[in-house]
Amino acid sequence: MDFDTFLHQGWNDHDTEPDAVFARCADATGLVKQPGQLAALGILAAHVSGEHLGRWADGAAFLRTLLAHPARETDDAAVRQLHLSKAALHLASGDPEAAERELTAAASPEHDGASPRVRMLATTAAALAGRGRTTEAMALFAGALELAAYDPPASDPAARALAVTGNNLAVELEQREDRDAAATELMKTAAATARTSHGTNDDGSAATGGDCSMRGRRGWAAGGAVAERPRGSGPAMGRYWERVGTWVNVKIAEVRLAHTHLAAGEADVALSHARAALSICNVQDARDAHRFYPWVAEARALHALGKRAPAVAAGRQAEQALAGMDPSEWPGARADYDALRTALGTGLDLAAGSDR
Repeated sequence: MDFDTFLHQGWNDHDTEPDAVFARCADATGLVKQPGQLAALGILAAHVSGEHLGRWADGAAFLRTLLAHPARETDDAAVRQLHLSKAALHLASGDPEAAERELTAAASPEHDGASPRVRMLATTAAALAGRGRTTEAMALFAGALELAAYDPPASDPAARALAVTGNNLAVELEQREDRDAAATELMKTAAATARTSHGTNDDGSAATGGDCSMRGRRGWAAGGAVAERPRGSGPAMGRYWERVGTWVNVKIAEVRLAHTHLAAGEADVALSHARAALSICNVQDARDAHRFYPWVAEARALHALGKRAPAVAAGRQAEQALAGMDPSEWPGARADYDALRTALGTGLDLAAGSDR
C-alpha cells in the first residue's frame, strides 16, 4: 500500500473505526516519502485521537514521534503543522502552557503573526465541539474570530480553520436543546463565518463526496467561488469560502445557513439561503443531485412558514433528484428525504404525488 491509498482509506474509515484508524497511523510512518505526507499523517492522527476519541495525550505523543521522522529534515511546513496540531491537542487536554510552547514553533514568516493562534483556537474549538464540549468551543471560536481581525487571505490557512470550525460549531449548536440567546447568535455567526461544507483539509476533516444533510456533516473542502449574499446573512457572510472554496462549497454553505436559521426560528431567512443555494446551482447548470439538499431546505423553510403547497412541491423535486443519486456518494440522502416526509406530515405521499 502506498501513502495516498492509506490516507484515503483512513479518512473513509475514521468515522466508524476511529480506534483502528489511529492504530494504523503508527504503521504508516514507513510510507511517508514525499513532502506534505508527514503533515497529512499527523493531521489524520490528531483529528482521530482528539475529536473522535478524546485521547489528547496519546495523539500528542504520536505527533512527537513524527517530529523525529527523517522526513522532517526537508519539510519545514510539515514541522510547523505538527507543532500546531500538538498545540491544539494540548489546549484541548487542559494544558495551555504546553500549547504555548508548541505554538511558538508553528509560526511561519509567510503569514500574519496571529495566524497560528487563530488556527490553534479554531482547530481546538472544532475538536471540543465534536466531543460535546460546546461551551468551551464557543469561547475558543469567539477568541479566534477576534484575533482574525487582520482578515486572513485565501493563502492563509487560518481562513480554512475558521471555515471548518464555523461549520462544526453551527452543527453542534443547532442540535443543542439548551441553547440560549447568546448561543443562538453565535450559531448564526459561526455558520455565516464559514459558509462551509466538507472534504479533506489541513485541520483533519474527512472527505466524503456528498452534501450537507439536515443533521449536518462535519468537515470542509477546498476550492473557490463567489455567491450573491441573501438578506439576513450578516457582514461576515461567506468571506472564507468565497476566497478558498468552489461553487459547490458555497452552495453547501448556503444550505448549512438555511438549517442554522431554521434552528433559530428564522424561517424567512432560512428560505432566502435555500433559494440562494438553488440560484448557485442554476448559474452552474448543476445536475439535480446538487439541488437535492437545497430543495430539502427550501421545503422545510416553506413548511415552517405555513406554506404547505409550495413545501410539498419542493419536497417532490427533492424526491425526483434522489432517484438519480448514488448512495455511495450521498450516503445520508435517503434518511434526510424520509425525515422530510415525516416533517411535512405523515399523510404526505410524495412518491404518489398526492397530498392526503
